[in-house]
Amino acid sequence: MNEKEYRELDVFIASNVFGMHDFCTSHISGELIALKSGDKRPRSGNTSNHHLVPTYTTNASDAMAVLKKCAEKYWAGIQLIKNEKGWHVKTLFIGHEASSETLELTICKFAKNLFKK
Repeated sequence: MNEKEYRELDVFIASNVFGMHDFCTSHISGELIALKSGDKRPRSGNTSNHHLVPTYTTNASDAMAVLKKCAEKYWAGIQLIKNEKGWHVKTLFIGHEASSETLELTICKFAKNLFKK
């Protein structure tokens, strides 16, 4: 995956797993931000109406928050498997699963399968 695809998956997770909406890119830092409902752009010098979109696909602590949401949605069981190709995550009884070279990306791909509308 390229950087754009990682960030698109981060936005999907932010929106569909954590309920964030109204995204834009900061014209100062270039970082992706989520705005509070109803706002059209960040207020200059004021972060009260927005926050950075976490890097769920590359940051371990952000990915663990995603995994927690997955476990809360699908409480019957989630299995994490490390193998020679990377990581595999799956539900124990129904067909949601994902694989990738890193645990963080695997968790996010799994969440996309679990939370897609």
